[in-house]
Amino acid sequence: MESERYSIGQLAAELGLNTKTSRYYEGLGLLAPAARTATGYRRYTNVERDALHFVVKAKEAGLTLAEIGDILALRHVNEEPCASSTCDGTVCGIIEHHAPRRRDVVKAAGWAG
Repeated sequence: MESERYSIGQLAAELGLNTKTSRYYEGLGLLAPAARTATGYRRYTNVERDALHFVVKAKEAGLTLAEIGDILALRHVNEEPCASSTCDGTVCGIIEHHAPRRRDVVKAAGWAG
């Protein structure tokens, strides 16, 4: 079964974003580059949709785009913050700094929390 594909407009509307914001996040590396149609239109999968959802929720929780990028870097290797020796404490510090919203951030990232 082929995964569902979304246009940039569909994702932006679903998450209350401007399409330029979605492109900006992609340019920063917060979203993987989208597949393109033969005519050059972006087509996102559920993976990119979930990542964009996380970015939105993490920003709502007060994280900076740099902090979000650090968390996504661990998410891409499927590691929960400080669950392994590869964590240098930076991500843990970010999450603890935002302790009142920690559960929301961890849940949005797809970790059990």
